[in-house]
Amino acid sequence: MTRAGILFTSLVIASPSAMAWTAVTDEQMPIAAKRGNYSLQLPASWLYDLSGSTVLASHDGVALEQINVQLIPHKDAFKAIKRSSSPDMPNEDLAEAYLANLQADGKLADFQIISSDPAEVAGRAGFRVHVRFRLPPAAGDTLMDCTAVGTALPDGLLIAFYRAPRIHFYDKWLPAFDHAVSTLTVSTPSKKT
Repeated sequence: MTRAGILFTSLVIASPSAMAWTAVTDEQMPIAAKRGNYSLQLPASWLYDLSGSTVLASHDGVALEQINVQLIPHKDAFKAIKRSSSPDMPNEDLAEAYLANLQADGKLADFQIISSDPAEVAGRAGFRVHVRFRLPPAAGDTLMDCTAVGTALPDGLLIAFYRAPRIHFYDKWLPAFDHAVSTLTVSTPSKKT
């Protein structure tokens, strides 16, 4: 199973009590990641968890909708297709490899690419993709939509994605994801002396 598949499966079945969920308040400062020099303002009334290597947020539970932001080391960026990313990789190539990596697992039925466009991510040139797929029967056979944005940084591929069931949830929370992504910032790592 690929890293993305393991992450997805663990997020779907993980016990909420095993995660360190914190409520986002109206006055909340931007949430800073444990790994990677990025932060973003998550939607008020959502919950977030920083216990893993990602910033994970949800309003109604990760099986219903989630925002996930992570910095993936270049060598691990596209494991399913045995490719890496690099700081100077063109955004079209990043988007193409990201999409190929999602499809390579083979567990997402009826996979469709809805759009793939250039985008600004954390003040840098990047990509934005929208895909639709059906979860395996064992995971509910649900039609899902996922929008992801990404950009290459010196120390890895920064990816933020929003995933939710097509019916009821995707359109409801997409503006919250778009707002959170618009607040995404990357700081320069401090030099070690």
